[in-house]
Amino acid sequence: MKKFNLIFFWILITISAVYSHNFWEKTNDLDGFPIYSLAMNSDGEIFAGSDTSFGLWRSTDNGVNWVNLNLVNLKTNGIAIKPSGEIFLITIDHNQGGGVFRSTDNGSNWTQSGFFMAGSSIAINPGGDIFVGTLSSGVYRSTDDGNNWGPINSGLSNNDGLHPTSLLINSLGHIFTGTIFGGVFRSTDNGDNWVPVNLGLTTTYIQSLAVNANGHIFTGTSGGGVYRSTDNGENWVQINSGLAGEALYVSAIEINQSGDVFIGTAGGIFRSTDNGENWIDITAGLTNDDVRSLTINTNGDIFAGTQDGVFRTIPSANMKIFLQGPYVSATGTMNTTLNTNGYIPLAQPYNTAPWNYTGTESVDTIPAGVVDWILLELRSDLTTQVSRRAAFLLNNGSVVDLDGVSNVKFPGVAPGDYYTVIRHRNHLAVMTANPVTLSFSPVLYDFSTAQTQAYGTVPLADLGSGRFGLIAGDGNANGGINIADRNLVWRIQNGTLGYLTGDFDLSSGVNIADRNLKWRVNNGKLTQVPN
Repeated sequence: MKKFNLIFFWILITISAVYSHNFWEKTNDLDGFPIYSLAMNSDGEIFAGSDTSFGLWRSTDNGVNWVNLNLVNLKTNGIAIKPSGEIFLITIDHNQGGGVFRSTDNGSNWTQSGFFMAGSSIAINPGGDIFVGTLSSGVYRSTDDGNNWGPINSGLSNNDGLHPTSLLINSLGHIFTGTIFGGVFRSTDNGDNWVPVNLGLTTTYIQSLAVNANGHIFTGTSGGGVYRSTDNGENWVQINSGLAGEALYVSAIEINQSGDVFIGTAGGIFRSTDNGENWIDITAGLTNDDVRSLTINTNGDIFAGTQDGVFRTIPSANMKIFLQGPYVSATGTMNTTLNTNGYIPLAQPYNTAPWNYTGTESVDTIPAGVVDWILLELRSDLTTQVSRRAAFLLNNGSVVDLDGVSNVKFPGVAPGDYYTVIRHRNHLAVMTANPVTLSFSPVLYDFSTAQTQAYGTVPLADLGSGRFGLIAGDGNANGGINIADRNLVWRIQNGTLGYLTGDFDLSSGVNIADRNLKWRVNNGKLTQVPN
């Protein structure tokens, strides 16, 4: 096998808008490769099928590196993986031949099964039966792990059903096939017999099928957008709010664990959070809008196969933290006085010592509810820094990206588990007690619920009522609160207004309260974040 060794670039974004608006970034090695099929095994390894020039590829690290699996001269139209890890492909070659190939060693070696026709789609039921949609000969089935095959076309006659494009098996074991000329057919007896189920379908060229946890079936069509059936295919409703033009050509549908529906179209990628009633364009970041395949891992990261390689959703952090200084116990929130008085700078303030962060995050206006800028840092272990990002802290404790709403994205960082450090310019830094998963749909990590949410011994300030936050008083940001913070920072700034590090309660002014109520009570405390 030929392995492409990569030098993984931690991307330094120079345009701040990318942090808020891009959803996608390209994975490595597959530039210019058309990707027609994607699949993921139970270990999160990704398989990408290209055309006859590039063959099949595998990544074991979320697309950071890809290994060619040597199936050149074959276009892989479909990939199906058994729970055991056994992989089956349906392919087509230069001469419209092809067939099914099988690997029992995670793709290192392949053998052609007893099926030698070109095909468009492949699916495996819970019993291990394998189904293949051919280009013009209907559906075939194998009940012996691909060794022998037979046509199962009863009901697919008159040419309508003999050109299947997609296959789907729902939790009832019912099989659905989408076709070029005949719409959708359903079998309730493991493929022995098929019936058309097209009531409500006004577009019968079907390109993709998917089913959610409630049994609702979604079909993507060529030119007619998306249809949904809530009654096992008996009736269909067109659901295209937000789709137009090239987005009506839907090649791929995937549904995540939350029930969000994602479609890959000739006009990019769209997301619905309301079961398909409305679609939102999330194409930003793709350099090629012609999306042919999608797959989602267990953490919610999405991978898209396009005419220009594989793209991956940018992972993000979902964090909550309070600052002791501006915290108001009566409301359980923090004051936004710096924001109200117009003192928060439009560009991130961590470009000087001791942070020396060179990121160019900036905004035209500070979003509502912002308390201050903070600096996030990812670590692969207790001390190894991977990436940093400046972001905003809202008065409710939410850590957000520059739009004031979104989770904080980390372009150039592979999805995975990282220790996350949160720094503020005059509070002691904290770090997550354990690595936290960054993904497209990250779970909330709330520092405020317990001391044990942060690394170290008593790393947080007790804010009362079961709330915890960063400790105030580190005016020189050296990781410890001591006499220097009082004499060299607070004392010099006392009596002045502005965006000042001696303003420990973030009230826009430095006064006796900062010394007595914040610095004095925390004098002698140190950050617990390892150097």
